[in-house]
Amino acid sequence: MKDQRIELRLPQQQLEELDNFIDSIDSQYKPSRSDVLRSFIAQGIRGKFTPAGQDAEMFPLMARLNIFFQICQQLRADNKGLQPLSRASDNLRFSIRNYKESTVTAEALVRHVYLQRFTWFYELDQAHLKAINKTLGQGTLVLSLMNPRHTPEICSVLDSVIAMRDMFARIDSVIKEAENKLEAYPDSALSNSLSRIDGYARDNGVPLRFRGYPDTEDYTQQIQMWSMLNWIDIGEGSHSISESGQRHDQDLTGKYAIMLEVYRNITLNQRFDLDALEQLVKNRQFLS
Repeated sequence: MKDQRIELRLPQQQLEELDNFIDSIDSQYKPSRSDVLRSFIAQGIRGKFTPAGQDAEMFPLMARLNIFFQICQQLRADNKGLQPLSRASDNLRFSIRNYKESTVTAEALVRHVYLQRFTWFYELDQAHLKAINKTLGQGTLVLSLMNPRHTPEICSVLDSVIAMRDMFARIDSVIKEAENKLEAYPDSALSNSLSRIDGYARDNGVPLRFRGYPDTEDYTQQIQMWSMLNWIDIGEGSHSISESGQRHDQDLTGKYAIMLEVYRNITLNQRFDLDALEQLVKNRQFLS
């Protein structure tokens, strides 16, 4: 990955003009110097290389955000506030005691995306907004924040994060189901199966739970994406998006990639159950 950092030295007069421009923005969410300079550079590049009339006058992100939050504010004033984003656990609300409804709305998500500088978010297309949460891809409110052209590379990164997250969720579900059966009724065959899986996983260095990405700049997007998906599932919109537990001092991405490849091959032809999990952890690809 290319180094994305650029150091700029501006004369004092230009810095003052830049600060005056930021101060003139009538919004609760004022951009930083870096945000404004990135926007100016992007507009300059588009103006240089984009044919006239084709996205030459892109509506700045800060202006789009300002309008978005004004609309959200008006909706709340009219008692038509945005509904929380859906969660898989919502189907269990009547069977879980003291079930807590989610407070994560599209407005809460966009606010934290802005405050925590998840800049990749604005480079997604509608299909990948839906991949994060189906509610995000409905209507035009959130879609209007996206850049005119999505970035395929970022969409591909999100695809890989979602696929891997789904795989680990399924592995966890299979193990918990087996452990719950053992608690209810002793079963030597089931106990032996879990023991074999633990042994193969240990011998082959296969993580049965997600351990995190390498703590480097190269994996910033993946960490932020995984953290956002977790935050939506937790459903506490007033809290910031926590990246806790998403970093690891070892680089396990090679293992993750093999796991995902084997998982996909297995699930092409069969349901992923305990036997399928045993097939995964003892796969010979982990020995190479």
